[in-house]
Amino acid sequence: MDFSFTMLSFINYLINLLIPCLLFYAILLSKYAIQIKFKMHSPVLIK
Repeated sequence: MDFSFTMLSFINYLINLLIPCLLFYAILLSKYAIQIKFKMHSPVLIK
């Protein structure tokens, strides 16, 4: 077993695990940012 090959497969495995998590967090952050913008633009604070 080549060490570089195992490292590459391990990195690929980590990336495949991380991408859905990053997408999920990006969606949550964008929703949160939109809510903050909406609160800033609206005179009444929505709680």
